[in-house]
Amino acid sequence: MASPSRTKVTECTTSILRIINADLQALVKKGKFANAIKLFNSLQKRSVGPDVCSYNALISCQDKNIEASLQCVDSMVKASLRPNYETVNLLLCAYAQEKDVENAKVFFDEMSGARIIPDIACYNKMIDLEAKSDRQQFDNLVQCYLSSIDEQNLKATAVTYSTILNGFGLRGDLSSALSYFEQMQRRGVRPSASCITNVVKAYLSANDVPGAQVFINRIQKYISKSDVNSLHKLLDTYDSSKLSSEELNSRLKELAREGKRHKEALSLFDSSRRRDSASYNIMLSVLIRGKQHQQAELWLDRMKSDGVRPNVVTLNQLIDMHARSNDIHFQSGKYLQQMQSLSITPNQITHSTILHGYALRGDIKSSLDYFSTIDKPSHACCTNVLRCYIKIEDFTAAETFLERIREDMGEVDIVSYGCLLDAYAHHGKSDLAASLFTKIRTPDIKCYTALIHCHAKLGNSSGALHYYNLMLKDSIQPDIYV
Repeated sequence: MASPSRTKVTECTTSILRIINADLQALVKKGKFANAIKLFNSLQKRSVGPDVCSYNALISCQDKNIEASLQCVDSMVKASLRPNYETVNLLLCAYAQEKDVENAKVFFDEMSGARIIPDIACYNKMIDLEAKSDRQQFDNLVQCYLSSIDEQNLKATAVTYSTILNGFGLRGDLSSALSYFEQMQRRGVRPSASCITNVVKAYLSANDVPGAQVFINRIQKYISKSDVNSLHKLLDTYDSSKLSSEELNSRLKELAREGKRHKEALSLFDSSRRRDSASYNIMLSVLIRGKQHQQAELWLDRMKSDGVRPNVVTLNQLIDMHARSNDIHFQSGKYLQQMQSLSITPNQITHSTILHGYALRGDIKSSLDYFSTIDKPSHACCTNVLRCYIKIEDFTAAETFLERIREDMGEVDIVSYGCLLDAYAHHGKSDLAASLFTKIRTPDIKCYTALIHCHAKLGNSSGALHYYNLMLKDSIQPDIYV
């Protein structure tokens, strides 16, 4: 039996830790991550050590950086502490930031195998990751998650079903969306406005506006009058027969931002009678963002067959798509020939995009050859040549190129300076970074951040503080990264 004095000490220690954890959570909520990390580190020096709640706060400070978050989990395990469902949820949020559904699933399964029972929020996050991914057989995945939720004696919520319905809406699978909506009702889960909206979007993905209207009339008793009005407004937006070209383009831009709704966008585009040349370019953007590259390749033929002349915006989008692809044989000649055949004059965006493609591949010869053909290159073009030098880690040539820009153009763009400073920071080259910094007339926060990061990486606190104080002297307020 523990002595009364030992019990009092334990209770006191627990109280102190509870107070510190509350302070940690408050700092995290305010976004004061540096202060929270400092407070966490102070726990290591006290007789009272950090617990799981403390480590979860530390993970929250990593700004959803998955590598840093996993290191925190490793430290937690080494301290003989067992992660809990909140830890799992935080890590899943970090994986979501990277859109890494494969590794998120591996981590989720590992935690479940270690008998760390996720709560419903963890399941909701995992389903959301699957819903927004390109993974096939979403229906089978959903069934597995719902079975697991039942086995853990958890209850699927309206949030769970809203996430599921969104996944089917993104895939244009109306029948599955309706099936799970009915299942939700059978299970006694009251549909939320979000659930109903996602079913309506599934109808619209199938280009079934009348069906959506019937559905809204049937379920409007579950939601407020303002939500019903919002759904009717959504229908009006999707009804292509009522859309002007400006309204159509606005809706297509919205779908382009969402990324996965290319089928819905194409259906809307095809049914519209008021398309203009901008509509075709926006639709191409939807296809590219939805990773429908093969369909995007054929879009020029579609435009020609519809009697719409491609312009420089059209070709620039296709060049950018190839520049960012994994094609190691990226060359500018093919696209420039297409432009010439269509009597399209390349612009500075064309040049910059081509140079960006070479920079991503570290093809400095092609980059310099192409750069030499540009009449009055923009700052963006110069920056992309510089990025190519950085890619192959030829920093001497990069500095020489900066001097050339300064002589030819009179000044160097702050973005170019920032790129090279970031590279020096990444490689811990503090002397080169300091020398380059002296050449910048008006450094911005990114320049200061790179210098501070460089010294922090080398463990040189005095150097980091030196640039921090200079930044404050220049009336630049530090952000979360600083």
